[in-house]
Amino acid sequence: MNFVGDLLRSAKNIVKSPGSASLNLFGTNVPLVPLVSYRDHFLRMLSTWSGSIPNQFQFLVLIDYFPPAVSTELLQNYEPVGEGDKIGNNIDKNVRVTTGMMNQRIAGCVFAQGVNIPGESVGYKYSKIPNGRGFLGGVGADVRADFQPLTIQFLETNTSFIDFVIRPWIILGSHLGLVARPGDIPEEGAIDPNNIKTNITVIQLAKTYQKRSPVQRKVWRFYNCVPHQMDAQELVTNASEAKIFNTQWYYTNYTVGGLPFVPIEEIIKSFSSGSIPNIINGITQITGIDPIKKAKSFAKKILKK
Repeated sequence: MNFVGDLLRSAKNIVKSPGSASLNLFGTNVPLVPLVSYRDHFLRMLSTWSGSIPNQFQFLVLIDYFPPAVSTELLQNYEPVGEGDKIGNNIDKNVRVTTGMMNQRIAGCVFAQGVNIPGESVGYKYSKIPNGRGFLGGVGADVRADFQPLTIQFLETNTSFIDFVIRPWIILGSHLGLVARPGDIPEEGAIDPNNIKTNITVIQLAKTYQKRSPVQRKVWRFYNCVPHQMDAQELVTNASEAKIFNTQWYYTNYTVGGLPFVPIEEIIKSFSSGSIPNIINGITQITGIDPIKKAKSFAKKILKK
């Protein structure tokens, strides 16, 4: 009876851990040939798209909109400009150039050189048991830590995004405050001219196939963002490296999204075999959904409304 029981327990262990199969007979562990090689399985998983190590430098930073309050008129109204000649704090031209489509919309913010995504933390504590002797109290969640600032690094260029957009933005944020104003949810109406907040999207990309565009593997959305700190500047005569400034941003909440709905691995396999000429055909063949027809249908519904 013990022999049969040992065999049944051994069979269960083999199913749970096929890479270290063994028999437990009469109190002795008898090693068997492993059914699965852990090493080969690990390397095989790394060779798949879902298990591949992503490149950390493939990311985009999208600033949804730039508050109209970041302007020469408002900055000069709030800040002293010298002898009243209105020459100081003249930022409008640089704001137009650095926040225009070419610098912000084609490939995200071209000045963004790095991002530090904040972590999360929550405290835990044990409940107290009076005269509990050897008994331990239960564990309960304590306070969730406040959000840490979002850090974005910007490159200094001749038009100086950091000094003509971020610096005035910080100053005006101190004057206008973070009170709720129309535009905190841009989809639900016009933006208050004094609303100093924006939303920031950080998109982490992943390679797909040669000569094919990368896909969004992770999308971070930070809401109601305002810059509150930037690095100081040091001017030296022997500088030879590009200057990058750290900026810190407050926000009210954030979300993180995953992979797109399309089966990426199946599409990549089809690309490599030559059975799919482009991504549209790939989505249609594998999912049965024609993205173009679906987009047209959706547009018609919107127009009818």
